[in-house]
Amino acid sequence: MPQERLMPWRHSLVFKIVGTTVFVYFLVTLMITALQMYNEYSNTKNRVFTEVNIASDSIQSPLTEAMWNLNEEVINRIVSGLVKNPSISGAIAFNSDAEVSSRHASIKTSKITDDNSSSSDGNPFNLQNPILFNFNLAKDEKIVGRLAVYTSDDIIWEQLIGGFSHIIFNKVIEIVVLVVVL
Repeated sequence: MPQERLMPWRHSLVFKIVGTTVFVYFLVTLMITALQMYNEYSNTKNRVFTEVNIASDSIQSPLTEAMWNLNEEVINRIVSGLVKNPSISGAIAFNSDAEVSSRHASIKTSKITDDNSSSSDGNPFNLQNPILFNFNLAKDEKIVGRLAVYTSDDIIWEQLIGGFSHIIFNKVIEIVVLVVVL
């Protein structure tokens, strides 16, 4: 049996118009989705960086005071409290001689660090893609120490999963509705 007899609607004008409309809509939706996903990535990255900066700024004054007074217990408490922020993988407080005064990792990061015992100077927490924020701690115009705060691309991507799922779900619904309507 010839194929034309099995699917005569394939050559109809309505089928060609509907097919072209669905195809063009699908391409436009794909481009818009890609732009939305890039925008979501940029917004999430900025949000994580802002959270790291705000959390670090909020502890700089008490940490500077503790470094000035050489109070190791307070320094440890401040830095360990900082890494409880979900956007922070780890933090290291250095004294004015660039020696480590306190080093703490988030719970998730400490598991990674324990599994991989070796670490390099540029990546002390063995992160996949570390992002470092440095803050100088100064009192009376004298540098009393430095705070190194680490985050990673993994944290950004973990936070993105929900946003991406929402975008993709909405686009799938849009395409299904379009096909049903057409």
